Amino acid sequence: MKTIEKIIGIIKIVYGITEHMDCYEELAKYFCKKGFLVFGINVMDHEKLLYPSKIKGYFGNEGSWQSKVENVYQSYLLIKTLPYYLIGFSMESFIVRILMIKKIMN
Repeated sequence: MKTIEKIIGIIKIVYGITEHMDCYEELAKYFCKKGFLVFGINVMDHEKLLYPSKIKGYFGNEGSWQSKVENVYQSYLLIKTLPYYLIGFSMESFIVRILMIKKIMN
């Protein structure tokens, strides 16, 4: 892959529990070619793709979805020197929406 001279922004991809970052490899490559640093993190239920014997679709105890919002928010707080974009797919798009309403837009 071509090395970019300057990163123009950061894109975090937040995706559903039936997916993992490899599902978005082509999208990430596209944005990287345009000068963006792109990342996603396999969290909570995503490891169940690798370990199919675990219960699928379980987010934890009541209210545990809030920790997912907080995880995404913490990555936003760590990177404030460049424009930061969130792309939410599937059920995780609700995490991005909640984050935007409760944390970033206030």
